[in-house]
Amino acid sequence: LLAKKGSETAMQTPEFNCILRALGRLGEVDKAFQLFEQMGDNYGLKPDTETYNALLSAGFIAASSSAYLELRDGMKKNGIAMDMETVDLLCLLYVKNGKISGALEVVDEAIAKKVSVSPESLAYIVRRAELESDHDAIQLVLDQAKRCEIPLNYFDSNTVQIPRRMRGNSAGPRVNDERGRASPAKEMVAGGGK
Repeated sequence: LLAKKGSETAMQTPEFNCILRALGRLGEVDKAFQLFEQMGDNYGLKPDTETYNALLSAGFIAASSSAYLELRDGMKKNGIAMDMETVDLLCLLYVKNGKISGALEVVDEAIAKKVSVSPESLAYIVRRAELESDHDAIQLVLDQAKRCEIPLNYFDSNTVQIPRRMRGNSAGPRVNDERGRASPAKEMVAGGGK
């Protein structure tokens, strides 16, 4: 596809996005980012939401995914709108990097712009907040869930599963300990959110 440059059937942005996503899945994250930087100058293409989603997705494979959080600023600068996948990916990257406040900001921005927020994104934030015993963050997520009309029983600790790649080096404390004590989120939901 890259050979189509300059031909009569020039490459389009969707094809370019497929290449970026494939490079990310193959672990060629640096190459994907380099290609992205050449997108406008060498190929005459403009990035779209899917372009940024492909790069954010590659951020999970990168050894240090914190640099990929800067893509959010690039989206804003270029006037690229978020979609539900963007919100999910940004939340996951912020949570992976231990930045709960960044994930909460993404969700607030999405709600303000009427972009759908998946319950899974909120669940990942709750799980990280539980691991860090951040009760304020848990309460904020539960408030966001209400604004998104996500049933609070979704956050029953038995349904909140965080992918191994997001746990870091330590799985952290168990949500329900050996005595059956519930997680802070489960207690907050049971108590009506406070």
